[in-house]
Amino acid sequence: MNKIFGILITIVLLFLLNPIFTRCNNQKNKEKRNAKELALIEIWGKNTVDFFNTMNTDKLVYRNYQYRINKFIIVSAKNLQLNETNDTEIFKNHPALKKYHTKNINDANVIIWLKPVINNNNIQATYSDGSKAIRMQVDVCLVNKSDMTVFRNVLLDCIGEPLKSVERRQGSAPRNYYFGKYPYDTIGEIILESTN
Repeated sequence: MNKIFGILITIVLLFLLNPIFTRCNNQKNKEKRNAKELALIEIWGKNTVDFFNTMNTDKLVYRNYQYRINKFIIVSAKNLQLNETNDTEIFKNHPALKKYHTKNINDANVIIWLKPVINNNNIQATYSDGSKAIRMQVDVCLVNKSDMTVFRNVLLDCIGEPLKSVERRQGSAPRNYYFGKYPYDTIGEIILESTN
């Protein structure tokens, strides 16, 4: 009888404490989201963060046409969401682009979206254990902010060399090794073409 009573008390306590644990966990997640958003606001500014938080890439329309870049903001992410990095490497070989660059979405008429692409058919090497080296690609999308159309997009292979060899633990399955760095020189040339 005492055993059943103990089990019942445990179940009741778990039932009563579950909302408290859930609320604490939700509070921690909310604090993490707020901290991340504050860090993004510090880097990009509130207007820019708010703009990208409400953006829906599913509604982008792809049409190929000429459009002149007055100011651009550059975002490098799979889903066009801001992150804490900023692709400043593009300016190393193209310093003229700096005068067109902004972090404030209100000043930009174009969004440069560097979207990483995994193409599992882009195999550059096969290793003795059956693993494959796959070159990453980047889709350079130039988006007209006023009507949210992609007026130009170019798919580029990333640059760099695959690993010479790989080792895996005994019993582990072969895997894909993705490699490559964005070809910032070529990306810069694409952007420069649209500034004229």
